[in-house]
Amino acid sequence: MWTQRIRHTGPVPVNPQNPMPPGAGNVTPSGAGAILISWIHFDPPGADAANQKRLNRERVTICNVGESSRSLAKWTLRDGDGHEYRFHSLRLGSEECLRLHSGTGADSQRDRYWGSDRAVWDNAGDRATLRNRFGEVVDRCSYKGSSRSPKHCL
Repeated sequence: MWTQRIRHTGPVPVNPQNPMPPGAGNVTPSGAGAILISWIHFDPPGADAANQKRLNRERVTICNVGESSRSLAKWTLRDGDGHEYRFHSLRLGSEECLRLHSGTGADSQRDRYWGSDRAVWDNAGDRATLRNRFGEVVDRCSYKGSSRSPKHCL
């Protein structure tokens, strides 16, 4: 298992809709696969009113930059205030990404929904912590209020 954050050193992608950075599949983790937080969209456009459309634009993108698929069953993503999302049966293929939206919707392979009725990620700053099924920290990404949304984490 790797313990150090793996950073992509190439150019930052301009389009957060394509969250996998160019060459990210060339990153070589010391474990069998590496699941990393790629983007945090903490302040989507529009007023901060809690409506589902806006809540679903608030999201975290998680990518598998490893060479093999990985199960995310029982993994968790937590914000700095202790709000936690637990992944159930989900397998993320090599060089695949998924988006975890704050609001509600129908889960799919690429999109999961937290089910929150309010924003999860604080505009003033927050920290996302990804833990594996054993509770070990796999990745973290932080931003401050002066950061621009979306925050690129790789």
